[in-house]
Amino acid sequence: MRHWTSALLAAVTGLAAATGASAQQHVLNMLMLAEDALKIQKVVDAYQAKHPDVAIKMQSAPWDQYFQTAGLRLSSKDTSVDLVYVDVPLIAGYASRGFLAPVDPGLDTSALVPSSVNAGKVDGKLYALPINNSAQVLFYNKKLFADAGVTPPDGLAPGATATQAQANEIASSKRWTWEQVAEAAQKLTQKKGGKTAVWDSASTRSTNSISSSRWASPSAHTSSPQTGKPRRAISTVRRG
Repeated sequence: MRHWTSALLAAVTGLAAATGASAQQHVLNMLMLAEDALKIQKVVDAYQAKHPDVAIKMQSAPWDQYFQTAGLRLSSKDTSVDLVYVDVPLIAGYASRGFLAPVDPGLDTSALVPSSVNAGKVDGKLYALPINNSAQVLFYNKKLFADAGVTPPDGLAPGATATQAQANEIASSKRWTWEQVAEAAQKLTQKKGGKTAVWDSASTRSTNSISSSRWASPSAHTSSPQTGKPRRAISTVRRG
């Protein structure tokens, strides 16, 4: 939640500063995913409590309609959108079409994950600030790894914590590549009586894992936190 708060406040602060200080309340309309609305509303409420001169009105659309809705409203120069949720792969296209306003270069982003901030840049200019991140964790069965002679990637010991710098180091230089995951999966696959007794790997939307077919194995361990690019970011909409 800390990164979400920083990202949203930064986007709003930059836009509010551009409009100038005034006793009149500034109304900012934010277009966002309906699935994230309840979480972000708490951030908005906290910001408005500290900045009563700014009112943030949230507009939302569900996932299966959001990107088409946002694209149409931005391309039509809809003046009722000031802040917009942007999927990271769309930032460059939106920026090149003049939909997004650059973020104030003097804005302090030191509290944010560097790779997440860089994902919002196009041609050296920052157009979007991270609002959430796509973290991936590898779960594996320690006994199966040991039996197969596979050395797991470096990671945190059970119950351990890490600073952001330590997490960045693990993510940038110590985590496995997909090629290494595939190689380990082949070594871990076991067949007995012509049937696969231990299979290679499985993945979900948020987690990649290597294990036996018994997911709830008591010898499971986690490794390789990744601090990659954000899944979505918030941008200010260009006017004029």
